[in-house]
Amino acid sequence: MCFPKEEGGLGFSSLHDVSKAFSAKLWWNFRTTTTSLWASYMWNKYRRKKHPTVSKRQGASHTWRKLITSRDEIEHNIWWQVKAGNSSFWFDNWTKLGALWHVENTNAREEELEVNSFIYQGNLDRVKLLSRLLEEMKKYIMESIKPPVEDYINDVAWWMGST
Repeated sequence: MCFPKEEGGLGFSSLHDVSKAFSAKLWWNFRTTTTSLWASYMWNKYRRKKHPTVSKRQGASHTWRKLITSRDEIEHNIWWQVKAGNSSFWFDNWTKLGALWHVENTNAREEELEVNSFIYQGNLDRVKLLSRLLEEMKKYIMESIKPPVEDYINDVAWWMGST
C-alpha cells in the first residue's frame, strides 16, 4: 500500500516514516526552541543535570524514548552557528565537525562549558583552547570560527543534513 501508484501501490505514506519524521521534528523543537512550554517542560524533566545529547532514556516516558532514538539519528546534522557563544563547548556541534565530546574523546570532559567561556578580550583564547583540545582542532577553530558578538542573545541552529 505504501508503494507509489506507478509501482502498483496505493501511494500511502508509511506510518513508520511518518512517526520518525514526527519524532525528528519534536527533537528539533526541543533543541532549538527556548520559548516553547513543551520544550521547557521536557528540558527540565529529562535533562537531569546532563546535556540532552548525552542524557539516557532509562525510566523515561515513551515520548522521551522516541526522542532519544531520533537524537541518535539527527543530532550530528544540527550545526550551532556561534553568535552569542552560548552553545555547549563539548556537546553542541558548533565547529561543523561534530560535537567535540565525540571528536575530541581523549580530551573531552563531561562538564558544562559554553563557547563564550573561551573568549578573551573579544577573541578566541588560544591558550585556553589548547589546554582543552588537541593542536589540530585548536588550529581549525582559530581559523574557521569567528568569536561571539555581544549583540546577539542566542546562537543559531541550522540543519546540515541532506533531507
